[in-house]
Parts: sequence; C-alpha cells; structure tokens
Amino acid sequence: MHNHISIASLEGMRERTITINGLSKSYSVTGWRVGWAVAPPAITNAIRKVHDFLTVGAPAPLQEAGATALSLPPSYYEQLAERYRKGRDQLIPALENAGFRCYRPRGAYYVMTDIAAFNFSNDVEFASYLVKEIGIACVPGSSFYKHPKDGSQQVRFAFCKKPETLNEGGATAGKTAAKVAASSTANWLYCAKGRTLLFESEPHMSLKAVEEVSAEVPTEDFQALEEKVYRTIELYKAAKKPGLPRSAT
Repeated sequence: MHNHISIASLEGMRERTITINGLSKSYSVTGWRVGWAVAPPAITNAIRKVHDFLTVGAPAPLQEAGATALSLPPSYYEQLAERYRKGRDQLIPALENAGFRCYRPRGAYYVMTDIAAFNFSNDVEFASYLVKEIGIACVPGSSFYKHPKDGSQQVRFAFCKKPETLNEGGATAGKTAAKVAASSTANWLYCAKGRTLLFESEPHMSLKAVEEVSAEVPTEDFQALEEKVYRTIELYKAAKKPGLPRSAT
C-alpha cells in the first residue's frame, strides 16, 4: 500500500499548488460530475471567473450530498478498497484464462489487457467483435494514448461491479479464445480453398477479391461463405473471356 502525499502539504508548496478532486470514483457517482479545486485566494479568484462562464454551478442537492460523503469515516474507504481488490482478483484470472495478458492495476478499478494473442488488426475492431459476438463491452486502449497505434493491441475492462456480474462476465469471456480461433480457422480454410481453385484455373488472378469476400460473410455460415467465394471466381473467369467488356467485372 502506498500512502498519498499531497504536494500542498510539503514545505513551501501550499501557496503554489492547486489541488483538484471529485466525487466520481471514490463515491461511485461518475454521472454527477461534481468536483472542487483548492488553491490560494489569488488563484481561486481566477478559477471562479472561468467557472462562472463555463458551468456556473453544480446542482445544489448534489453539492449537499458531496459534503455528506466527505464526512464519511475511514472505514468507508477501507471497505471500498477491499471491494475493489476482490473485484480485481476475481476478474484478472478469468481474463487470463480467456487468453488476455493483463497488466495488474495497483490503484484504479480498471485492468488494461494485451490482445495480441487474438490476432486482430486493432483494438477498435476487437472491441466491436467482443460486443457483437461475445457479449462483453470494453474500451479500446488506443483512446488512452497520444499516439493511438501505441495502444492498438490493448483494451480496458472495469471491475467495479457486483461479484455475480464479474462471474458472468468471466464465464462469457472464456468463450473469446475458442470463438476467435474457430473464426480464424474457418476464414483460413475457405480462403485457402479459394486460392487453390484460382491457381488451378486462373494463375494470374488477384486473391484480393476472395479475401474481401471471406471477410464480408459471417464465419459461422460456412455454406454462404463457400458459395460467395465460388461465385467470385466464376465472375472473374467470365470477365476474362474474349469479347466481354472489362466493366463486367
């Protein structure tokens, strides 16, 4: 455990520090958007002028609730930290078993994961797949980087959930590796089949069309995928016949 040291508490720093905080995370009210700034009078005078033209003021009832929250005893924070610790220790093994490589957090209620093992081109594509095909939501890691490509193989999960929710999520996440593997195998098999036919009939035909076709059809629908690949091949062969306009392709 690390004890937080406020910069303002250090010698000579009180008159040079702006301390900013909010209710969102510690009190589980992220939708309220209530926070505060503590600083010397000269600085807060400028802050108030800017604040008056931006948000004017937070709703009075939420401010009252915030004042009450700030008076909670130390036991509240100890229990909160323990709940988050349990959530972290519950979610990470489930994600690791599903094929994710996890970066163990030491302060937040999020866990960043590496998705390289799933062979997706980027995090946004993977996050979309996870929602549509697996039923789990995550945040693309690239949104947390100055250069998006630095986070293109990472996604973030939250564990500030009920134990039963984490259990269900962990069980669902377990399907990820198997389903991705099955999808990849299906695409490879049918693309490979398309390539073989092409090389036998038209050695100079580009494979791009077949690869694009396989990407458009759901991998679970093997018959539809096969039919579309064959149709693409036949269209190309027909277009290559003498006298047929090139636009027919």
